[in-house]
Amino acid sequence: MSKMRHLSASVVLGACVAPAWADSWLQSGHDQNHSGNNAAETLIGAANVGGMILAYSAPFPGTDGPLVFLPQVRTPSGIRDLLFATTTLGVAAIDATTGSAVWTQSTTRYEYSNGASPAIESSGQFIYGPGSDGRVHKLAVATGAEVVDGVWPVVSSLKTGPEKASSPLAIGTTSTGSQFLYSVTASYNDSGSYQGHLTAVNLATGSSAVFNAACSDLHVHFIMNGTPGVDDCATTMNGIWSRAGATFNPYNQHIYLSIGNGPFDADSGGHDWGDSVLALKPDGTGGIDGSLPLDSYTPAEWQSMWMQNTDLGSSSPAVLPPVSGSSVAHLGLQIGKDGIVRLLDLDNLGGQHAPGFVGGELQKVALLPGGFGNYATPQPAIWTDVHGDGSIWVFASVQGVLSGLQLMVDAGHPMLISRWSASAMANSSSPVVANDVLYAATSGATIAAFTPTTGSVLWTSQPIAGCCHAQSPIVVNGALFLATSSTLVRYGVVTHGKGKGHKPH
Repeated sequence: MSKMRHLSASVVLGACVAPAWADSWLQSGHDQNHSGNNAAETLIGAANVGGMILAYSAPFPGTDGPLVFLPQVRTPSGIRDLLFATTTLGVAAIDATTGSAVWTQSTTRYEYSNGASPAIESSGQFIYGPGSDGRVHKLAVATGAEVVDGVWPVVSSLKTGPEKASSPLAIGTTSTGSQFLYSVTASYNDSGSYQGHLTAVNLATGSSAVFNAACSDLHVHFIMNGTPGVDDCATTMNGIWSRAGATFNPYNQHIYLSIGNGPFDADSGGHDWGDSVLALKPDGTGGIDGSLPLDSYTPAEWQSMWMQNTDLGSSSPAVLPPVSGSSVAHLGLQIGKDGIVRLLDLDNLGGQHAPGFVGGELQKVALLPGGFGNYATPQPAIWTDVHGDGSIWVFASVQGVLSGLQLMVDAGHPMLISRWSASAMANSSSPVVANDVLYAATSGATIAAFTPTTGSVLWTSQPIAGCCHAQSPIVVNGALFLATSSTLVRYGVVTHGKGKGHKPH
């Protein structure tokens, strides 16, 4: 705040009312494919990001996931731009202009997994939050009032002791307009009778489907001390705890899951999918008989990954835009704790046009030369250099090293080329891009802005209390927001106006 006092009286920090073109940030990673790229941002860019100043630093009940944002919400107290987070007190709505709480859904009924961020449906009327009661709750964005009827809240787990929703909720919208909400589960401490699974909810009807990463031939929520093969599974682990949860691919209309450590036997006719990437239909169902996914990818080294605790499913699958000249129509990538970027054909994950095989990736790029790690891997950001050469870039943070990789095509063959790296980045905070500027947390508990193509630093924030684990910044409507375990901050650029006093955004 001291920097703000030295500005002249003619400086104004942003506008206090969201304009008609206001952008939203409806779920983790900004969009349904979790690109982390807000191309709609126009107010903060490379030309002025170096002048960003602190608008406020407010006490916060604590979150371990990214914020989501909805502008111009008609609340009982007026029209407000609202931030939302899962906090230690439940799902909370915060006035983005002041940092003050607008509502909290519950302070006593539910203990929320505060790394599992909420998601807002495209209508902007409802937000969905994951409760540790094993239910997904539907809340009115304006008031926090919960919808309780014959459908909601929807079951996401019946093993509320060992299982938790540790990843953000996600929403995918199909080409026909159907919307599905995705909730995934892992464990509290990587022990006990838990199985990772996806619950896909049709938001129009409330009907749901379950796909289990262990015992995938059973399509039910397992119960504690149930009967294996009926309502429980003898296999444990295979948690789904990746930083962005389920990923919807708008280009081929599939959803993708990355599975953590655990048993894998699908290459010998089984139904366990540890350390794998799975493709499913948008409604959460699999192939012909439903017992298998549509497709799968499992590294040939899956067993050593399991034994060395280098989960493939540390980050979520990342979707790349279609690339001109590429012989592969739909590209994606997966990064595990081992720091290896695996480039995948999203239409043919294992190279066999069928699930249950091992190997088959298009390329491997090691971001950790000299060894492997077992730290959680943030979700990579995907950016297209539309104002430059049009190339696609991947920004990945692994064990404190932020890297920029450029996608190239050689005689039809796509490949990722490492272009730069920067050390001293936070281990678990996912990078984001907005208006051609890259943002990421640093080990100094700050947020830094970078030139995407070179990694050169454009701006660094003041140290932020509680920063950063899985929390990540968002940049939207001319402001950078970050919520941590104790603090909510807002940064913005300054503009100059005649006769206007200096006031925070």
